[in-house]
Amino acid sequence: MQNHWQSTKLLKVLFDYGSTKTLIHKSALPQNCQYIPNVTTLSFQTLGGKTISSKAFMLSHIRFPEFNSKIDIDSHIAFVFDQNCQCDIILEANFLDKFGFTINYDDHTINWVDHSIPLKDPHELFGSNMLTDLNDQLC
Repeated sequence: MQNHWQSTKLLKVLFDYGSTKTLIHKSALPQNCQYIPNVTTLSFQTLGGKTISSKAFMLSHIRFPEFNSKIDIDSHIAFVFDQNCQCDIILEANFLDKFGFTINYDDHTINWVDHSIPLKDPHELFGSNMLTDLNDQLC
């Protein structure tokens, strides 16, 4: 089993102020990864609805290259989910607040460490079917 894994794949991340925990999709993890032991099954709320997880994974050296590829976040726990979803990681409100991310709806940007990127059009990211079926989707 792997206890250290470095991804070179860019993952789709949803900044979700409606989520109560950070979630990572099972497909974004290596097949034999080592999960955090003894995790109680929990239910989580996201903008798209509720999900359940009984596994957690420690994310480490998290980078957001659209903001700055040289800055990383040391570590954060993500709960594993397997429901149909168009994104790989859902970042919870506490994560966003703790690490200083802000969403500015007035100028349609996300800001972090003196860097700003425009909000993405959800139709381009996920396609119109995902938006139409939002109530049936996790994201």
